[in-house]
Amino acid sequence: MGGLDADVAAALARVLRDFTTTPDEVYFMAWEGYAGLKDVYRSSALISGPNDRNLYVVRGTLDDVLASVEEPPFKRLPLWWVPADRAWCVGNDIYALSAFVGGSEECATAIAGEGALESYVAIAGQSVVPEEF
Repeated sequence: MGGLDADVAAALARVLRDFTTTPDEVYFMAWEGYAGLKDVYRSSALISGPNDRNLYVVRGTLDDVLASVEEPPFKRLPLWWVPADRAWCVGNDIYALSAFVGGSEECATAIAGEGALESYVAIAGQSVVPEEF
C-alpha cells in the first residue's frame, strides 16, 4: 500500500520495455502530498490525477523507474508511468494494494506470463471491484 514494491516495479519495467518504442522518454507521476518529495518533482508540472489527487510529472527513462520520488530515508516510487508513445500506462493510488496496467492484449499476456508478478488480465468493459483500504 502506498506505492509499488521495488521488485514488482523492476519486473514490470522489464516486461514493458518490449512494448514501447520510447523507453528513453517516460513520464513519471508522484502525489503532491508526499512529505519528502524531491525538488525535481516539486519544480515540475502539476496535473489533476485520479481520485482528486494532484500529481507532479517528471520525464525520465524506463531505467529511472526504481528512483525514489522522495529524499532519503523514504523510498517511494512513482505512482504512474506513461511512455511518450502511450503504448501502455501503469497506475497506482496512494492507498491501493494493486497497480493497474493498461496496454495491448500482447502486453497483458506478457505481464501475466512473468513469474515474478502476480497478475490478472481484465478486458475492456470488465468491472474491477474497488480495494478496501
